[in-house]
Amino acid sequence: MSNLKRERKIYKVSELAQALNQTLEKEFSEIWVQGEISGFKMHSSGHYYFSLKEEEAKIQAVMFRFQALYLKFTPEDGLEVIVRGRLNFYEIRGEIRLIADFMEPVGIGALQLAFEQLRRKLEKEGLFASERKKPIPEFPRRIAIITSPTGAVINDMRRIFKERQAKLAIIIIPSRVQGEGAEFELAKAIELANLPEIAMPLNKPALDLIVLARGGGSPEDLWAFNTEFLARAISRSKIPVMSAVGHEVDWTIADLVADLRAPTPSAGAQIIAQTQLDKISRLTQLENSLKKLITQALLIRAESLKKFFYLGLQLRDQLKSIGKELFHLTRQLGYGLNAGFRRKKESLWLIAQALYQLSPLIWVQKGEQEVSKLETGLKERIKTHLYENQEQVSHLVGKLQTLSPLATLSRGYSIAKRKSDGKVIKAEQEVELGEIVDIILGK
Repeated sequence: MSNLKRERKIYKVSELAQALNQTLEKEFSEIWVQGEISGFKMHSSGHYYFSLKEEEAKIQAVMFRFQALYLKFTPEDGLEVIVRGRLNFYEIRGEIRLIADFMEPVGIGALQLAFEQLRRKLEKEGLFASERKKPIPEFPRRIAIITSPTGAVINDMRRIFKERQAKLAIIIIPSRVQGEGAEFELAKAIELANLPEIAMPLNKPALDLIVLARGGGSPEDLWAFNTEFLARAISRSKIPVMSAVGHEVDWTIADLVADLRAPTPSAGAQIIAQTQLDKISRLTQLENSLKKLITQALLIRAESLKKFFYLGLQLRDQLKSIGKELFHLTRQLGYGLNAGFRRKKESLWLIAQALYQLSPLIWVQKGEQEVSKLETGLKERIKTHLYENQEQVSHLVGKLQTLSPLATLSRGYSIAKRKSDGKVIKAEQEVELGEIVDIILGK
């Protein structure tokens, strides 16, 4: 009995907990455990608390913030995972727990799971919706390319622009396109391109397009383009963003958020150059159509002017004819007055001769004086009559000239005739909108 008392060792609770913890950390310093996540909770400190369970067993686990930062995906309840860590006895709660430092999903890669989780999240928020995407300019004149300045991508894109004779001003914003933290540089480059001094500089065209460009690579190499940080930077951009990342089979979150996705950087350059070529082709077609319309309009106008010219010649001939008639009328009037005067003079001469034959000399002299007076008065009346007739003729000529169509046209007026029937338009109700009219001008 005394031997049993000497061999018995009594532990304090803390001593037992410490011994248990030391044993666990020694025997289970690095173990791999597979199980289903249950009760997952992300603490405000950034630590992950969860359980790993199967049908008949469960163990508590924790992943501290520093290790959690390296996870590409977000753990969630029901997810089957493989966890690497060490066992630890949590003295305060008196429970054994797994301190995890690595985690990967079972049956699907961590990167693929992270991609799907972020895709579902952003799609639910509407970041992929077509109605929020900004239109790509039809004729981009100034673009910013965000890529590695030393890679083959920028050289390929420049070569394509040169071959296609693209008229572009290109700004290269250098950035890392892979590796830890590359997404922050890419997002910062997008924010830089949106600054007013770059987006809308004085005396230069505004920035029309931002191109994210990177060649192909492994999922790890392309991961910067699958991050939430870069996706939200793309969605905040006021300038349209084209994602030209990887190969044609590679799809990234940046592709889904961007306003336009190009399968490869080279394809992106071809799309931009082709957009310019298509616009130039449309403008050339419009220019040719406009030239044709102008030519047709000039031909129609020339034909109208030709008609006006011939009409003017006809009016001139008519006026000449009227002038000739007036001249003949004036001459006839003069001849008539002279003939009357001659007849009167002859009559008086006959009277004078008779008086001279029948009367003494004095009566003859008196008769001659009387005849002279009558002759003078008659001449004055004839002159007055001629003057009045000439005034009347001049007045008639003035009226004729006033009523002449050419006189009206010479004062800045015009004659409008319907093209369809040649009828003169006297009121605005006699013509309809869009109807073709002929205009006769003075000159």
